[in-house]
Amino acid sequence: MKIIVASSGTIVASDVRWASSAWERTRGLIGVDAIGEGCAMVFEPGRQIHTFGMRFPLDVVFCDRQWTILHIVRSMAPSRLTRLVWHSRYILELAGGSLPADLQVGQSLKSVV
Repeated sequence: MKIIVASSGTIVASDVRWASSAWERTRGLIGVDAIGEGCAMVFEPGRQIHTFGMRFPLDVVFCDRQWTILHIVRSMAPSRLTRLVWHSRYILELAGGSLPADLQVGQSLKSVV
């Protein structure tokens, strides 16, 4: 599965995993040494994340139910906590620095199989 920008088709992530169980959502990427370029993890539901126990920075995208971007955190360092994003439904986590530079709040994403 891929995540792309709906309006331009720009690929945000080409290898996407879903944290579907409670255990996967709790563990997330904690203890992982690194994730590859183009790889991402989606958390649903989600309004906030932390990077305690992380070994590398993350790019984080918060989206509503329609995959509209509500908030972006670029290169979030380990041992940090994001603000609470009230209307967020999906959280996309990628390796720090891997988000397209022109990605911004208000754009819509979509998943492609």
